Amino acid sequence: MGIAPGGLIKQSIQHDPYPLDSWDPNTTTTINVQIMSTRMFEAVTGYQAPPSPINVATYERYGLLFFFFLT
Repeated sequence: MGIAPGGLIKQSIQHDPYPLDSWDPNTTTTINVQIMSTRMFEAVTGYQAPPSPINVATYERYGLLFFFFLT
């Protein structure tokens, strides 16, 4: 799954290469994934958000688009 600026989500379903009996349907795990802004992370956790390892120079070096979000 990929997430892009503006809330666009691209998702695809892939064929499972393993036979059905490879999986144990009685043993499952559920996880909760939340995507948060820096402000929300700090409000929820009480910790300062770590700095991003990616900056404008990194985007320019690889010819990627750089988006600024003002909150």
